[in-house]
Amino acid sequence: MVTLVAFLFLRTEVGRDFAERSADELASGVLNSSEDTNWQFRLSAWKEAWRRFAEYPLGGEGFGVPFTFEGLLLENDPRPHNTFLTMLYKMGLAGFLPFVALLIYPPWKGLYSLRRHNESRHITFLQIVLLAQASYCIYGMANLLLESPFLASLFWASMGLGLRIIRMLYLDRSLPLTYSAG
Repeated sequence: MVTLVAFLFLRTEVGRDFAERSADELASGVLNSSEDTNWQFRLSAWKEAWRRFAEYPLGGEGFGVPFTFEGLLLENDPRPHNTFLTMLYKMGLAGFLPFVALLIYPPWKGLYSLRRHNESRHITFLQIVLLAQASYCIYGMANLLLESPFLASLFWASMGLGLRIIRMLYLDRSLPLTYSAG
């Protein structure tokens, strides 16, 4: 069914134009990244963030220092657009390692619960939440995730929801089943 819809979409002029334009943009972004100003900005911002981390590796430079640098190509937001790199250069290793431990613990428990409770009919909810958390983390590697209060609230809410689902799976397994006749 999906193949049929895709075939019919590509047979129309609008569908062909969309597919050609998407392929051209993908090829220019991947194959000709030296011409992409957005990619060049990110590379120079990431280099600057690494330089700042190298200056203060243990404690970081702190959150009060603004992020500006010489190679700023665009006049909009100069931050490095990588949540994990931002946390690393702002908090240093002393803050980054506990932060990573905080991020790893819920998915670790979630993967353990997936194996342990694979017969539960509610396991799909945990799978969805774990997939959402992984998606957020991948998104945060190239964008502002925890620096934005809107995305950060969704991220931390999904983290809490995942932990709650894990707890409910354990509770569901420990309660005896009772049946009432009647």
